[in-house]
Amino acid sequence: MAVIACTKKVFDLSNFPVSPIPEVGYRPLNSWHAHLFKVGRKNCVMIMNDLTRYQVVLYGVRKEHVKDFQHLFLKNLEIVLRADQFTDQEVNLFLSNMDKLIFTKTHNRSILGSLNDQIFLTQHWIEEYLPTDELNIVDLNIMLNDSVILKLAEGYPRLALKNALLDM
Repeated sequence: MAVIACTKKVFDLSNFPVSPIPEVGYRPLNSWHAHLFKVGRKNCVMIMNDLTRYQVVLYGVRKEHVKDFQHLFLKNLEIVLRADQFTDQEVNLFLSNMDKLIFTKTHNRSILGSLNDQIFLTQHWIEEYLPTDELNIVDLNIMLNDSVILKLAEGYPRLALKNALLDM
């Protein structure tokens, strides 16, 4: 089970059912925060892991994309993980705990701060990839996961996720 804490903008776009944060089975490695922002006239969604700050940005998201959000998120997360040189074993281990998604309200201001910092970077770095019809701009996601986040002991989201997977 994975928990995705969504901002009001994400809930407005998606109509996800709001669930309380589970007291049993909550694991920060399987918990994410999601936020909606715009680049030009296109909706973008950034989904960031609570523990490692690893993120996936989806560009040009429409209502029809969020109807099967679990499949959309997991497929694009797998694409970014493989592009980031994670092994098949690491990818399968990480994704195996995300068989069901629960949507809650945001609950961690520190993660929201990191999310907003990365959105700021995204809005500047995405310009070199536009115009595009790609939902997942893989090179942009790799650059974001190699950018410094001061809240992390490791400094970089990709390295933090590698270390977290070693500890599983």
